[in-house]
Amino acid sequence: MRISVFYDHIRQAHEQTAIPVSQLLCQAVDLGITGIELNYSQAVSNDALELITAAGLSVSCLWEFYDMPSADETAHIDRHVRLAKELGSKMLVVPGFLDDAQSRSMAPLVHHFEALADFLGQTEAAVRMRDGLRYASEEGRVKGVAVTIEDFDDRKSTISNINGLRWDLENVPELALIFDMGNFITFGEDVLSAYDQLHARIVHVHCKERGFGGEFGDCRQWGDSVGADSGTPSTEWIRWCARHRAFRRRGPARIDAAQRTFPAGGLEWGMSCMMGTTRLEHEKETWRTRPFRLEVAEGISRAGCRSAR
Repeated sequence: MRISVFYDHIRQAHEQTAIPVSQLLCQAVDLGITGIELNYSQAVSNDALELITAAGLSVSCLWEFYDMPSADETAHIDRHVRLAKELGSKMLVVPGFLDDAQSRSMAPLVHHFEALADFLGQTEAAVRMRDGLRYASEEGRVKGVAVTIEDFDDRKSTISNINGLRWDLENVPELALIFDMGNFITFGEDVLSAYDQLHARIVHVHCKERGFGGEFGDCRQWGDSVGADSGTPSTEWIRWCARHRAFRRRGPARIDAAQRTFPAGGLEWGMSCMMGTTRLEHEKETWRTRPFRLEVAEGISRAGCRSAR
């Protein structure tokens, strides 16, 4: 099983512990991490790629925000695809958002496919995002790069719900899906129903739980993630994805567990909890959670980092 983590969370660990980023990347490798999820704009504007490469890690997914409803993003997409091809990574496109009025109009329709499809087809911002995804997917096909979207946890996003995802996937045949099991809470949808309807297009999985209000060990404020070490089912989802024949057949399946803002135990404690090798020992303490990306595939390589220290 291969595992990858967001570079942003390595940076957060650095800010919380003062451990150099290069050392944290090596610690990640020693814990079985083999890939990094990296923002495209960050990749082209700082030394992230140099640090990642020096640690013996690869970029597993190159993600980026776009403003397709109001801007011509073709040149931006072209550059994104070129770098993803150079790195041998997938690319994740967040195409943009509706405005406040449009999102309020969309909300009552999300559980009714035909009504939502009619609304999106008549809304210029949604059409522009669909057309931008078509362009990105075609460029990716030509260059051999997998272009993906994910269920995005913002009520202004047309892909924040099952039927919105279905509309884009049906209109863009080359587009693949990153399945975030925690984000279907945005419109109160059932993750298993989402999987049943979308599984044919899934190439990655983000695995986490989310809840409503309360202290750690109970529920969370809306939108908070529950850690993989908290006794909730996310660790079981990781194991399920690793076993599931659809993901074994289709290759790497990325999983997203939830990572705490690194407490006293540090990076190793957080990763080992997330990976199911330890259990939470400080049940009475309350920490907010942050998303923490994993990638599941065959085999774990730990080469390179031990000697790089």
